[in-house]
Amino acid sequence: MWNSVLVVDDDPTVAAIVSLWLGAAGYEVFSCDDGARFPEVLARTNPTVCLLDVHLGEASGLTLLAHARAANPDMPVLMLTGDATIGVVVDAMRRGARDYLVKPVQRDDLVAAVGAAVDARRCLGGPPLSSEANEPLARLVGTSASMVALGNRILSVGRSDVTLLLQGETGAGKELVAQAVHRASARAAGPFVALNCAAIPESLQDSELFGHERGAFTGAHARRVGRFEQADGGTLFLDEVAELTPALQPRLLRVLEERTFHRVGGATELRTDVRIIAATHRDLREEVRQRRFRADLFYRLSVFELRVPPLRDRKEDIPALAQQFAAEFARRNGRAPSTFTPAALAALTAHDWPGNVRELKNAAEYAAVLATGPRFDVDVLPPSVFGAADAAPVAREAAQTSEREALVQALADADGNASEAIRRLGMPRSTFYRRLRQYGLT
Repeated sequence: MWNSVLVVDDDPTVAAIVSLWLGAAGYEVFSCDDGARFPEVLARTNPTVCLLDVHLGEASGLTLLAHARAANPDMPVLMLTGDATIGVVVDAMRRGARDYLVKPVQRDDLVAAVGAAVDARRCLGGPPLSSEANEPLARLVGTSASMVALGNRILSVGRSDVTLLLQGETGAGKELVAQAVHRASARAAGPFVALNCAAIPESLQDSELFGHERGAFTGAHARRVGRFEQADGGTLFLDEVAELTPALQPRLLRVLEERTFHRVGGATELRTDVRIIAATHRDLREEVRQRRFRADLFYRLSVFELRVPPLRDRKEDIPALAQQFAAEFARRNGRAPSTFTPAALAALTAHDWPGNVRELKNAAEYAAVLATGPRFDVDVLPPSVFGAADAAPVAREAAQTSEREALVQALADADGNASEAIRRLGMPRSTFYRRLRQYGLT
């Protein structure tokens, strides 16, 4: 799996802290504190991304950068520097560095930059992803305590074949969790079939689940195989199960208990071998108390329960999720990979996300559509995110960092030519030079 980072820094404190942060974010971390050993360590570890200090004892980080680019042109190199003057940064960018981080580096900036570099490497090609496809938790992004705990529960329940009930808010990722349980189970080679019960008209729910015979009702011109037959030998995921009609609930209970059913309009008894994973955003216990959901069906579905946390309760996962969605959008649309600026990530993290992960994905795609450059700033975020009262102050606080990065990038792209950088930025000349002085870039 693409998750390895080589940290090259002769300061043991910096190397230890950076390695600790990246390890907690799920990366496999290698380290090197000697420029002379760098070529050997690079060849041996073959990292996905290299984090390289500009000043490495007697060795020049820029010289090592040239070696890294020659040895593996597709490997993104991020420069660590305590000297963010224009000359150093422009030189590093000109020699092929993907980005730079100024010491003392901030944890969120580090994890976001490395995540974006990993996504960029995936778009370019490289190590095979076949192993990732087989990992049950591969698509569940997040290193927060709640996600780590959820991942451990998924792996545990995956080893059994019990019926599972997932509860959580709309858009929190319940179907992804169901897929992860399926991949962690002995049924992983079988089909995973999903049905959103809320999206099926009440009159068709019976047919969708169990199928129907030709002529069973008006419009039934041919036999239809239902979801239970489609999922035979695998997993059937019933999303929004609370929306099943009262008339259909006893039939579902019988299938769970007897493992047999009839197609609508059919007389033949059919057997099924499926694992049921149900999900709902409603409080099913309250639905039972209100007599809108059968108590016996509830107890049969809730042999084991998992709660999927809302995004607002795991905000530390937002930067990684946003970068992943942006990378996915780039791959689908044949675009170069892009990254969110620190200001944009601050605004995203400050938002409460009532629509959860689904809303975040929409926001990332909204930004990708509007953005004209390789970095997504606050101006391309949806108004509901950046315009929120709680998000704006945090984003404004981080905006200066984003503007400084834009100045440095424009100068690097223009090979240090101020007039060309001004043209690229579309910024008044007086403002440009005032900002250079403000950020200590002159």
